[in-house]
Amino acid sequence: MKTVIGTPTLTNRIIKRLTEAIGPILIMGVISVAFVLFNSYSTSPFYLGVYECDSAIFQTVGRYWTKGLLPYRDLFDHKGPFLFAANALGYRIMDSRYGVCVIQCLFMMAVSTIQFMIYRRLTEGQKWQLIGWTAFTLLWLSVCYNCGNLSEEYCLPFLILSVYGAYDWTQNRREEINHKCGWALVYGITIGSCLMTRATNAIGVCLAVAVISIYLIFSKRYMNLVKNGIALLSGLVISVAPFVFYFATKGAMKEMLFGTILYNIQYAKDANTLFEYSFVVWAKCVFSFAPIVVLLFVGIAALFRKEIGKGIMYCAVSAPMILMFLLSAAYTHYYMIAIPYVFIDVIEIRELMGLWKFKYKAVFARIVLIGMILVLAIGVIRNKRKYATDSYRDIYQILEVIPQDERNSFMAYQSSEAVYLDMNITPGCPYFIFQDWQGYKSEELKEKIHSAYEELRFKWILSPKQKMIISDILDAEYSVCAEKEVKGVTYQLWRIIEK
Repeated sequence: MKTVIGTPTLTNRIIKRLTEAIGPILIMGVISVAFVLFNSYSTSPFYLGVYECDSAIFQTVGRYWTKGLLPYRDLFDHKGPFLFAANALGYRIMDSRYGVCVIQCLFMMAVSTIQFMIYRRLTEGQKWQLIGWTAFTLLWLSVCYNCGNLSEEYCLPFLILSVYGAYDWTQNRREEINHKCGWALVYGITIGSCLMTRATNAIGVCLAVAVISIYLIFSKRYMNLVKNGIALLSGLVISVAPFVFYFATKGAMKEMLFGTILYNIQYAKDANTLFEYSFVVWAKCVFSFAPIVVLLFVGIAALFRKEIGKGIMYCAVSAPMILMFLLSAAYTHYYMIAIPYVFIDVIEIRELMGLWKFKYKAVFARIVLIGMILVLAIGVIRNKRKYATDSYRDIYQILEVIPQDERNSFMAYQSSEAVYLDMNITPGCPYFIFQDWQGYKSEELKEKIHSAYEELRFKWILSPKQKMIISDILDAEYSVCAEKEVKGVTYQLWRIIEK
């Protein structure tokens, strides 16, 4: 049988399909790896030894978890175990921050690939246009990415899937009121993953679930509601049960619950609000969570266009999230959870532009987009200057007097986050960092910190020159061996008085 010239063979068609499917994923992989290498100042090999941020705490817990210490019981911090497990896996891959960088790249590849697939499904754009929208989303993410390796980063793949699931139901509920149980399972996994990192990361998904549940009740779809409830709880169990089982078998369930949930309730009562900062800081933060602000506006626009279901969903999700951001401290990495809503903003604004009868609207849209990209780029550069620094290394000069055989009897009190990693020191106390900051937010924790330092009697303690929870212990049992000023703060190295 003769092959007709110009007719594609089955092999060629398969190769073409594979190229069309795999090509964009490979491009997303390259973009994701470049994103992490450029932006993750605390783990990327492009920035040598930059640990000084919360990432250093998570890496310390993760690294020493692989060496036998247990989070919460042996090393206390108030984030969830999923975050520490990601860092532990990185240090298991290679005993350095570069292993964590590998884990970050994998999560970011998931983020960009899911975003690309969503844009491809919801728009009719060409491949490079879709890649452009995905890159734009990542550019916005880089503004609130801070130093990298933070709790919100590991929730993003789950959050994006959940946001799309709720969006898909909102768009198609007139044809099919019943909600698909598969998406409810995803919501449960997402909420559980957020609980196991930072609980407030799940607020948007919880609000969407509430709207869907109320709608099903009013529509008298009780059986569908029950099925979705079971699916959601199943997802919650899938993501939470492994950690509960692990810490229960280690006899540290109480400590895990305190660090993950109970302490954070106390912490929230004493948190700063965005209104306590300068207008410049306030404006920067509002711009960082702008995707949620835009979602509120497109929700209001939908209500005016009599698209009641869509408008209620958008407003019910966005308004409480904006309120939460305004009542939280000005930590821009909080706003990473706004990134999953960028694709909705893009789709809705494109739809609104289609209704706008203006001759030069395409030119206007391009000008606005270019302007936003420039502003975002400036934000990225400012972040780079802020986080890609190495100034705290000056503290280590006063630690040179500590004999090598006494370094595992050393603690950094309310000082350097990175010293344990940089100097390969195993923390000898659960309360190894930000002790005063953590203790003053919980009377119970304050007492535990004081008792631990009174009983363990470390030979060396590095602390700032100020009134602290353990000041009475230092004054009674230690003497100052050295002092050094770093960034306007005087640090003291204390040596225990031998009796």
